[in-house]
Amino acid sequence: MTFRAGAGKKRPEPEGKNACDFLKTRAFGADRPEPENRHGATLARRLPPAVGFRRMKKGGGRKMNSRTLRKNTAYLSLGSNMDDRLDYLRRALAKLRDAGKIRLTKISSVYETDPVGYTEQGKFLNLAVKLETEWSPFDLLDICQRIEQQLGRKRIIRWGPRTVDLDILLYNREQIDSERLTIPHPRMLERAFVLVPLAEIDPDLVIPGTGKTVKTHLQSISDEGVILWKKNIGEEGSGPFGN
Repeated sequence: MTFRAGAGKKRPEPEGKNACDFLKTRAFGADRPEPENRHGATLARRLPPAVGFRRMKKGGGRKMNSRTLRKNTAYLSLGSNMDDRLDYLRRALAKLRDAGKIRLTKISSVYETDPVGYTEQGKFLNLAVKLETEWSPFDLLDICQRIEQQLGRKRIIRWGPRTVDLDILLYNREQIDSERLTIPHPRMLERAFVLVPLAEIDPDLVIPGTGKTVKTHLQSISDEGVILWKKNIGEEGSGPFGN
């Protein structure tokens, strides 16, 4: 049996700044050779984001394990035309707040609107919401659909009556086209019941892919049938849009 010199001894570990780099390397396994696939190509190791390893500034007092949580901006359209419509909107907003990692930053007035698509139904109440969130757009979609289910939404007739409807209109400046989700919402620019509340809270917002603002898009369609119903979620309002 052959013994190598120094076998059984621990390698001296680095100190100071190098110690932090050494620990990161060991934690993420970067000191091991990259694995290869069956064709001999090197496979990239998916490393978690190093949010816990921000360097401390001298005298800055920042901890190495402090985390920076990314904030994303999203815009939603909410609607209801069954039973106590306002109560459904209020409950939907409360559930959004309670979902965690969501902060509602702006809520439009409530508008009463004529139904679109399937017209043999009652008028809707609609509003728009601007929020900040740490959720991905698909996570946010899951949350919205779960709230709809919790509040009794039944998908029987397309564009038919509903207890509550939560649609994601925009998410940052992203353009998404998937089977589950399309952003910007594919029909938002045709719908005054979407653009009127949205223009109230952010008229100069540029719609990705168009280069035009919400206000500009609204000027190109009719806002007939969209009536200011409540100036905010808790106060009475009346009169047509713009009065």
